[in-house]
Amino acid sequence: MNSEQICHMTRIASEASRHKVHLNCPADRVVFERHTQFDPSFSVYLPCHIVSAARYEVKNGLKLTSRGCGLYDLIYLYAGAMAYRQGQINYSVKRGEALFVSHAVRWELCQTEPCDFLILRSHGFLCDSFYQLVEGGRPHPTDVSRSKDILSLFDSVYFCMQYPTTANNARITSAMTRIYTDIYNCDLGISESDGKYGHPKWFGDVIEYIEKNYRRPVKVSRLAEIAGLSESYFYHIFHDYTGATPYQYINEVRIGHARPMITGTDMQMKAIAREVGFPSCGHFIECFKKITGMTPGQYRLAGGLAGDVSPVGRDGARS
Repeated sequence: MNSEQICHMTRIASEASRHKVHLNCPADRVVFERHTQFDPSFSVYLPCHIVSAARYEVKNGLKLTSRGCGLYDLIYLYAGAMAYRQGQINYSVKRGEALFVSHAVRWELCQTEPCDFLILRSHGFLCDSFYQLVEGGRPHPTDVSRSKDILSLFDSVYFCMQYPTTANNARITSAMTRIYTDIYNCDLGISESDGKYGHPKWFGDVIEYIEKNYRRPVKVSRLAEIAGLSESYFYHIFHDYTGATPYQYINEVRIGHARPMITGTDMQMKAIAREVGFPSCGHFIECFKKITGMTPGQYRLAGGLAGDVSPVGRDGARS
């Protein structure tokens, strides 16, 4: 970390003790509750420092609000339901779902049913990175019921907090990394029953649809419908998973099918453009050059020596 980052983390860590979890109403049952003290000798440099870990049962009247600081809350519902509101964003958080929120933005979370919930309040660059990667400033509940380990990982974090040694701090960071990874995978629809490379079922269905229909117009709204997601969230998660927007991916698929036609036939470019689904020859040439670095004509003369077009690698990353 540079000096500016160290100063930033020191400020957040020093104020953390003032922002431990406090409920606005008495809990009907405290299953467990643990708070840590600020120790400047290691708190600043920990990838993830847990300020509070607690599990409560509350029948009614619970309202959690942001504290206007650099901390994060990971909230998991064992039972019940809550309503989350952040400006115009509204979600219902239900049993088996996790929600990761930043206290730097204004939000409130109110119970709508009797609740049994866990809250992990934390700070550190691991938390910062996860919030930007998964939430992207748009917190939303994630069903983590397909994760077989997440509940035992919650218990591990609490156990290690009771004995704050250097080794246990490392174990907490390891457990939180696995928790964040599980939430990320669940958010993408990946489960242990998925294929070797972790492609979620909705992703496979969308790719199959594109491969079968690239010759004609493909609408993002239709792809989102196949995935069972809202159009805006599908666009975000598809880009997160592939590194390409849906339209970029579709065009790369079309270019991939056009290349053997260019080198293996004497078809005119406008005929190839129509065959692979481009609305005009000009658009086809523009996309082809952007992807391969050559115009279709140059590619034909070179005998197809540009790099292969492979929109998505086997592990889900762009090649």
